[in-house]
Amino acid sequence: MVGLATPFGGVPAGLIAGVLAGAYRAWLGGAGAMAGVFGIGIALLSSILFHRLASQREGGYSLKQLVLLGSMVAASGVNALILPQPIMFTFLNEALVPLTIANISGIVILGTFLSRERLSANSEKWLRSVAFTDSLTGLSNRRAFLTALRGSFQDALKYNRPFSLLLIDCDNFKKVNDTYGHECGDKTLIHLARIFEAEIGQHGVVGRFGGEEFTMLLQHDNKANAILKADHIRKTVEDAALHTDEDIIHVTVSIGVTTWSPIFADAEDMLRSADRHLYKAKERGRNCVEPTITHHFISNNPFSSRSVDTPPSLE
Repeated sequence: MVGLATPFGGVPAGLIAGVLAGAYRAWLGGAGAMAGVFGIGIALLSSILFHRLASQREGGYSLKQLVLLGSMVAASGVNALILPQPIMFTFLNEALVPLTIANISGIVILGTFLSRERLSANSEKWLRSVAFTDSLTGLSNRRAFLTALRGSFQDALKYNRPFSLLLIDCDNFKKVNDTYGHECGDKTLIHLARIFEAEIGQHGVVGRFGGEEFTMLLQHDNKANAILKADHIRKTVEDAALHTDEDIIHVTVSIGVTTWSPIFADAEDMLRSADRHLYKAKERGRNCVEPTITHHFISNNPFSSRSVDTPPSLE
């Protein structure tokens, strides 16, 4: 177990296992106490050396690597040389070979089991990532975002805790693809994803809903704050150019904003509301937020300096 702790748990795990095993052997006492502690130390050093030098596969270690590790750990048998002579000869004649076989066999059997478990865990992690992550941008995909939205909706119903939803669409994205090619189109989506991640930080969820459409959950934000944040995001995208090998690409976004209210039947109803606002933003000429920001909020908002038409109420 001391030999396996470092390769599968890292050096800290190996040190903890080695110290505990050595302390226990010393506590047991007897004529072989010092030799036992010495042997545990050799096993620990062998496992650390193996961990440093062996290249690990995705799921763990190969059979040959585990046999090598077992052989290195079995070298701890040299601790017999510091035993009192009568005990040393008895150990060498009767126990060395069985102990060596036990060490190698144990490490191969347990190491194979641990490698398979790690491979299974990695596969599960990969499948979860594929199921809930957008492969292009690394953001939450539609399924993951809807799960988060429904969870926030239920929390809002239970605790009367407001949150807001942003539906964001890249304006004239087809023109980007037609002008610069689909590779630049993909770079543009990744560029937007990084902006949205930086803007939302740890205070919400951002996802790619499909195509050039993105979604954001702003936790605990009321309508006024959500609209201010949305306009700040809009302005950040407008000012942030994407530099490619061929050209400098400027894009803008339109954003529909909606905030939770008991009037919404469910999360999908709230999403439809944000979609209606996004459609209005497109109708207004793109590169804008709907509902728009009042002049009062603009004058007090450090994020935005854009004047707008007479807005709807923010209550």
